[in-house]
Amino acid sequence: MAITAKCTRKCPGGRECTCNGSIHHEHHICRTPGCACHTAAAYGLEIVTDAREAVYVPRLARLEDVDRDPTA
Repeated sequence: MAITAKCTRKCPGGRECTCNGSIHHEHHICRTPGCACHTAAAYGLEIVTDAREAVYVPRLARLEDVDRDPTA
């Protein structure tokens, strides 16, 4: 029988994290599908539509593209 440590942290929605506590992790999730911890925003993603195709992209990557100097 495997013994696993229980994570003592809470997910962004305030529920108990269901991850293994013996493995370091920063993104805590629960078992409730409608919770905020399961949204794209919780993973740092946002939906972008390009040429009628919707895709999730990292939020910071899009902002970095805007901030880049096009002459560089």
